[in-house]
Amino acid sequence: NRLPNEVKAALPGVPWEDIRDIRILVDHVYHRIDYDALWQTLHDDVPDLLDQLEGWET
Repeated sequence: NRLPNEVKAALPGVPWEDIRDIRILVDHVYHRIDYDALWQTLHDDVPDLLDQLEGWET
């Protein structure tokens, strides 16, 4: 929620709402996390996210 809208607009392919939802889940509902699904997200989706963010400057 603290990420400026300009940043979100500059990187429209990034799933900002999904990232926020995962953070909320890990922070507040950690006792109900599906760790296999979380690991799969980290393994499959984070590398693509890093590729999208690479080279981006403020």
